[in-house]
Amino acid sequence: MKKSVGKSKGIKVAKDLKSIFEELELVESSIHSSLTLRGYLENPRISFDEKVKTLKNIFKDYISEQAYDFVLLFLRSNSINNLTEVLRNYKRTRDEKGVLELEVKTAIPLSPEEKEALMQRFSTKLGRPLTIRNIIDVNIIGGMVIRAGDIMIDASISSKMDKLIKRLRQG
Repeated sequence: MKKSVGKSKGIKVAKDLKSIFEELELVESSIHSSLTLRGYLENPRISFDEKVKTLKNIFKDYISEQAYDFVLLFLRSNSINNLTEVLRNYKRTRDEKGVLELEVKTAIPLSPEEKEALMQRFSTKLGRPLTIRNIIDVNIIGGMVIRAGDIMIDASISSKMDKLIKRLRQG
């Protein structure tokens, strides 16, 4: 007998799925931006259990158990690089549905509350549904760089420091 999913349950599942993919994007971005982490995870001499412990330590405060289980699935099959392809296909499907991706570069991961606040503010301003992709870039130092389609807002400390240095050099 097939169970029916109520409307509110369906909305919750969709929101959970969206959150899981945002968390997976955080993991993928972290692996992609750190040669050390990527090399560690791809090293066949390091046991699976050690890799699991490392990932738990790194992401314990940032991803849910569901996202963690998904990452472990890729790790167990020695195909962590395929996570990028899965996320790319998810984004393509989402883009076809008219959802705009808000790319937010920060030095540390955004909290769920910060993501929600950004999503509410920008979806209202842009007039369409959004998803947030949080990219970790330690060169940002603080603040954030936001990109949505052709729009870019650079509110990073590194950018402000660069502008200040240029002004000081100009006299």
